[in-house]
Amino acid sequence: MRDAVKREAFRKAKVAFLEVPAEYSSDDLIDDVRKLLGSAARALK
Repeated sequence: MRDAVKREAFRKAKVAFLEVPAEYSSDDLIDDVRKLLGSAARALK
């Protein structure tokens, strides 16, 4: 339940939230961070 509350708080604050499971590869993490940064840059335009 706390995770859902946390996600909702981030969503309402318009803050990106990236969950990183233990088995996440570094390549997957890099890809996801780049996607988030790209989304943020587009939102600022």
